[in-house]
Amino acid sequence: SRHACAISKSAEVACWGSNSSKQTGGSGAVTPAPRLVEGLGGVTELALGDSFSCALTRAGQVWCWGDYLRGGSSSAPDKPTLVPVPPATALAADSDMACALGRKGKLWCWGSTWGLVQSPPADGAPTKVALPGKARSLAAGPCVVLHDGGVQCAGPLGDELARAERPPGSWTAVKGLSSPRSLALSSSGGCAI
Repeated sequence: SRHACAISKSAEVACWGSNSSKQTGGSGAVTPAPRLVEGLGGVTELALGDSFSCALTRAGQVWCWGDYLRGGSSSAPDKPTLVPVPPATALAADSDMACALGRKGKLWCWGSTWGLVQSPPADGAPTKVALPGKARSLAAGPCVVLHDGGVQCAGPLGDELARAERPPGSWTAVKGLSSPRSLALSSSGGCAI
């Protein structure tokens, strides 16, 4: 849904817009003005899906609220819930899935992970996703920049790059792109610096 969040100078989070799945935190169907999300501090990064919001803290913890496990808005938490993943360095989300890159270069994803793993958990719980190498950064899609500078994508975007539907967990190299400083992606394409 249509919502936005921002990190304040004091490393807290405020969200506004549609709250149909509790993705702005608190109650009410709409949050017309930025509202502080209770219980969060030390936030360094945000990632938003259609019906959820997630935050990464300086300590490497990942917190999400709204329908981040794809269980429906009635079971979605309206306050940040700690996601059980190892300490993370990066966070990314697309419409119905979020991923965190662990400090050891491992990838964990939750929500709708079809196309990333052979047997996605029915409850949308975090699951480790096999990578084609050790990753140093992450973008929605998901796509990763590997330590060797290569960029690889999985899921629907990876299928688009390969111009074919591939088995779950397959990664496709982005040809002609090496060691980007930053990636920005949607479910159907992206840009890099």
